Amino acid sequence: MIEEVYISFDTAKMLDGIEFHCVGCYTKNGSVDALDVMNAINNKEKLYPRLPQSLLARWLREKHGLFIEVMTDFMILSIENEPTRYYPLFSHKIVNLKDSSSTKVSKNYSSYEEAHEYGLQEALKLLNVLMK
Repeated sequence: MIEEVYISFDTAKMLDGIEFHCVGCYTKNGSVDALDVMNAINNKEKLYPRLPQSLLARWLREKHGLFIEVMTDFMILSIENEPTRYYPLFSHKIVNLKDSSSTKVSKNYSSYEEAHEYGLQEALKLLNVLMK
């Protein structure tokens, strides 16, 4: 079954001070357990938004003009007397839609979602720089 991919706790902490309406939250320790969240609410502890990656990407794109593009490349493994194997490698690029500039991260990730997550983090860092 395909499930929604949520931002990591590290990414959620980068959203400090920005309000989102979301269904789930992380506690200060990174827990998403309902009982832990309720205890944190009762104790008036800080909570962090647990958003789908797609919602954060949309907010960055529509509110701030930052688009995360995940790119795919392939590593080819050829061993004598064995069929050639292709392994996908993912990377990300952040495009500023307001001025058409872009930044590409050359690191390769093992999945689309991992590349997207780190792209979101880099976009939030860039947004922090642009807002100063």
